[in-house]
Amino acid sequence: MAVLFITHDLAVVATTCNHVVVMYAGRILEAAATQALFREPRHPYTRALIEALPSQHTKGRDLYNIPGMPPDLAEEIEGCPFAPRCEHALDACRVARCGLEEAAPGHYSACIRVQAGEL
Repeated sequence: MAVLFITHDLAVVATTCNHVVVMYAGRILEAAATQALFREPRHPYTRALIEALPSQHTKGRDLYNIPGMPPDLAEEIEGCPFAPRCEHALDACRVARCGLEEAAPGHYSACIRVQAGEL
């Protein structure tokens, strides 16, 4: 049996799910077993989400914020929807739509830099 569980609460995902699909602006950016995703996130958006989680190490400090604004979903998005906010984005990321490719066994990412072995 499978259950589709949609949430922004990654702490709940970590304790509830066996497999995770990370989406941004309606596109799948990463998919992996939960432990693999949290142990070694591949896509820069997934990395940023995990970095923004509060922890014992962030107590008393400002939490990490992903820079920039989410895209206007009423507009057509060319390339990676996270590219305008991504510190690793290349010009190609803004124009080319990257499909999911296996970055490690059972771990898929839709990132040009990950697929090139640069991240």
